[in-house]
Amino acid sequence: MHRFRSLTACIGLLIVASVLRGLASSPITPENVFDVVQVFDFEGHTGYVRDVAFSPDGTCLASIGDDRSVCLWDPATGEEIHRFGISSSGYINSLSFSPDGRLLASPHGVWDLESLSVVKIWTAEVMHSVFSPGGGMLAMGVVVEPVQLFDTTTWDVIRTFESLKHIAPTSDDSFGFEFSPDGAWLADGTLNEGIARIWDVETGTLARTLLVSSPGTDVHDVAFSADGRLLAAGGQGWNVLIFRAEDGGVEQSLATGEGTMSLDFSPDGRILAISCEGALGLWDVETGRRLRTLSHSAAVLPVTFSLDGRFLACGVHGGRVAVWTLRD
Repeated sequence: MHRFRSLTACIGLLIVASVLRGLASSPITPENVFDVVQVFDFEGHTGYVRDVAFSPDGTCLASIGDDRSVCLWDPATGEEIHRFGISSSGYINSLSFSPDGRLLASPHGVWDLESLSVVKIWTAEVMHSVFSPGGGMLAMGVVVEPVQLFDTTTWDVIRTFESLKHIAPTSDDSFGFEFSPDGAWLADGTLNEGIARIWDVETGTLARTLLVSSPGTDVHDVAFSADGRLLAAGGQGWNVLIFRAEDGGVEQSLATGEGTMSLDFSPDGRILAISCEGALGLWDVETGRRLRTLSHSAAVLPVTFSLDGRFLACGVHGGRVAVWTLRD
């Protein structure tokens, strides 16, 4: 079993690997999307890969799958760094790094990546958990229970969102939530309602409701742009809508033509990556135009950019994790 390296060692390895392999040092942008190539296709799980997440410094990529394991990868070399088993039952559809990269949260609990120890185990049936931008809070959603905010030092409950509840989905599709970059808002998608919602973190109250698709449809994912100005939402409807977070107005409508499983903005906010069944699309946020489709032979579920914009990763059926970056 591999031992998880320190962040300093990981950074050193990334620099060396980049020189040896000629990996690009520039982020993915609308101008260079046709220079994006797949560099790795990790085979670390069985069944579906339900979520993927980059560490804040980009030296580690985490994945969680149907085999109830969490894998840590080096995105520059394809090496499996470490693997955690999940003994508890329940959902396996979310991962979140703390802003300092030291902690990793999952529906099972929270791991300390320096000691490889569990610092918090959840006893409830957790559907989703995510760290706040400052790292001082963790939002956790339990089936049919209100979402709660925990203090990440004491693990005491800070606040309960009494009206923010999720009923149990019929599969492991994610109906998660995300903090705005300034930590003031918490956005979520809904099951069977066709809406996304923005909540005030300070008060725990609903700030605005956003109509994404027709009633009776699911909104699978939401994502804020890095500047917090925009919120993208998509699900069973055949469009992904990009809203202005401040007033709820529609900034852009992207005609995907099929249901959306996951989405993520590039760090500069100019590209929205959208995963649909069997394909991963890169869309221009300003024009609403599809820039490129990164096809895959299997159903694509989660998608995420690294915070420096150099890597794009997705999880696919068959237990694989694919990583793209710029051609050297």
